[in-house]
Amino acid sequence: MAASTTQIETIQTVLQGSSDFRIMYVLHTADHWIQACNESKPDVCIFSPETSIPHCLYQIQDLHALTNAVHCLVVVDAKYANHARTAISSGADGFLSTQFLSSDLQHALSTIAQGHLYCKTFQENIGSDNHDTPNRLVLLSQREVEALQLIAYGYTYQDIAEKLRISVKSVETYRARISKKLCLDTRAKMVRFALDHHLLSKDRIV
Repeated sequence: MAASTTQIETIQTVLQGSSDFRIMYVLHTADHWIQACNESKPDVCIFSPETSIPHCLYQIQDLHALTNAVHCLVVVDAKYANHARTAISSGADGFLSTQFLSSDLQHALSTIAQGHLYCKTFQENIGSDNHDTPNRLVLLSQREVEALQLIAYGYTYQDIAEKLRISVKSVETYRARISKKLCLDTRAKMVRFALDHHLLSKDRIV
């Protein structure tokens, strides 16, 4: 669903000739968006509103209340980039600024279709050696960032639970969420990610 004709044309151009994706339908308004997604169940639905980001997120929540089989990619103007974390928390599987629509759309769709989260809101990621990678840190809640820091520092689940005043079970849940959101399946990868994003002091890692 896209309100902008320009964005629709860009999406069509990018996906034209793609062997992995084809456009099933195009909607200019959100009136029948949820019904269309629920009935046809595409692998990924691109949602690109020109305004009213909160309303867009409510609709994504409504869609997921009906089915979890459809992944949602939110594509918005760069001025709405600060909504990325809220979008992911509301159930969106990806968030892409329109400035990267031509260059990153297929990669975003592939990532989301494989069950991973995707987020790219600006070109240069602070602390990252690779400026072409998405700014994945925005995918985490503040509590998940705190848990990531402590995990990367080498604290045990019991230690983390005491420091954050939560249960060990909650720590395990945070670890699983972090692993899924950032595609980091080992502590070593979490340490590297945390260092790259200036979350740690090297002399404190154990």
